[in-house]
Amino acid sequence: NHGSGQAYWTGIELVREGRWDNAQSWFEDSLFQYPDSRHLHAGLAQVFWYLAIDGPQDSANLESAARETVKAVELGFGHSKVRHTWL
Repeated sequence: NHGSGQAYWTGIELVREGRWDNAQSWFEDSLFQYPDSRHLHAGLAQVFWYLAIDGPQDSANLESAARETVKAVELGFGHSKVRHTWL
């Protein structure tokens, strides 16, 4: 979907700028509109990984990162496309 692709790249730009809280909100809001976007789930997983590892040490972020990664992979299986970097 073109709209979810644009949303993904906007979120990734926020990640690149280190605006983690904004990126988290962006991905979560975008997933409300595009719940079946594997790319948006992967982007949100990336944000949660950062927050779990380099941000405030919170096990909930680690659990959220794992959940979003699994969701991205499951959706990818439906398209016969799974990025190995998500694993």
